[in-house]
Order: sequence, then structure tokens, then C-alpha cells
Amino acid sequence: MIIFPRFNHQAARVLTLLVCLVAIPQAQSVEGTSPPNIVFAETNYQLAWQSNPTPGYSKHEFLPQGQELPYYHNMLLVEQLTNGMTVPQVVQSQIELVTERKQSDPVAQHRIMNNEQTGEFLLDFLLSAADSEHGTIIEWNVYRYIPQQSADGSEGVLLLGYSARAYGDEEGRSFLIELQESRPQIIQALVSLSVPEHIGTTAER
Repeated sequence: MIIFPRFNHQAARVLTLLVCLVAIPQAQSVEGTSPPNIVFAETNYQLAWQSNPTPGYSKHEFLPQGQELPYYHNMLLVEQLTNGMTVPQVVQSQIELVTERKQSDPVAQHRIMNNEQTGEFLLDFLLSAADSEHGTIIEWNVYRYIPQQSADGSEGVLLLGYSARAYGDEEGRSFLIELQESRPQIIQALVSLSVPEHIGTTAER
């Protein structure tokens, strides 16, 4: 899954967890708490991980019951960026990352849509990576970027995302075939998803 870029005065640095899966267990777990739930496509997702990687950037990851990080099959993401970056800037940074991956990843591809009335963008992209334990991992993501504005008038971005994975060649082939049919329904479900009101600033890692 590709996450929001870290942005400084010179450049934006985009991080990907797809190729560094071992980093995920080091994040803050919410086991033992009473986390909020999100119902998406008739499936209940429960908060499994949360963090504030940098000031002005919060992350929440949700999984269905029975799934665990890092080797999930379905995930919902809610990320919030309040450092002044705009939706087009964040989208462009992630498009550049996917484009760069195409040089070494034969599966990498992306599609982009935008709603001129709301200022929202929708980016869906496909990636792959090799894993010593599970073989080839195929990952499909669809991200909905929503413009926000803070009380002081500064720009912000809310991301609502869905990520799905398949592990190994056989599962990967079936995954890509099924994706041709399920993709439109999942995208429509994400576009229709209400912004979770219970998502706020997480505790520091």
C-alpha cells in the first residue's frame, strides 16, 4: 500500500509498505482497545493499526475479522494530511511513484479519475512484489482523495482507501481475473463511503 508522501521544503518522499512488509508489525497496535468499525461493501472492518508518523499526518488501517497485518487480504485505510499539501500534489506524488515502479514491476499500472465539482480524485493502481515466504504478492489499491480545509484556512487532504492482496502465482492469477468483475463495484462502494466521523488524531507512536 502506498501512503501519503512525507513533504519537506525541498521534496516529497513517498513511502511504500508493499516492499517493506517487515516494517508493519513495528507500528502501534490497537489490540485490547475498543476501536471503531467501518462497514464497507457489506463487510465489517475493525481498526487494527494507527499512527502519527509525522506532525500533521495521521493513519488508520482497518481489517475484517480474522485477518492480520502484515499479510492481509483486504484493508481499509483512512489517512489525513494537514501540512498544506493539496489533493493534486498528493495524487501526483503517488502517480510518479507508480510510474517509476513500472520500470521494474511488470504488473504496475494506474488509472485516475477526478470530480471537478467536489475536487475529489480517485486513483486505482496495481503493484507486485516478491516475498520470500509467500512468493509473488499482487496488490490492488483504490484511493479516494478528498480536499479539506482547516480552521485557519490551510489546505489538507483526507484519503479513504481500499487495498486487496493475493499471495502466490495461483492465487494471483485468480485475483486478477476476479478483479475485472469486482473493480467497478468496489470503486462505487468507496465513492459512496461516508467520511468516518469517529476518525481523529491518533496518539503518537
